[in-house]
Amino acid sequence: MAVSWDADPGATGYVVKSTQEFVPNPPASVTVPGTSTSITVIPAQAYCVQVQAVNSYGASAWSPASPLCVQAMPGV
Repeated sequence: MAVSWDADPGATGYVVKSTQEFVPNPPASVTVPGTSTSITVIPAQAYCVQVQAVNSYGASAWSPASPLCVQAMPGV
C-alpha cells in the first residue's frame, strides 16, 4: 500500500508506523528520507498509519491515526 504525506519544513526524515486495527501487536515502523513509502499489507485487514517528522533536534508528535485507517483491498 502506497502512503504519502506533505513535507514538514526542517524535517530531515520521517518515521512511519503502521498497525493493524484492533490487533495488539507492536507497530512496524520504518524511517524514510522522503514523503512517501510502501507498506506491506494483508488484504481485508484494516491498517492505521502515522507519520513523525525527525531532524537532528529530535522528533515531532505522531500524526493522528484515525483519519488514516484504511481497509486493504485484495490485489493491493
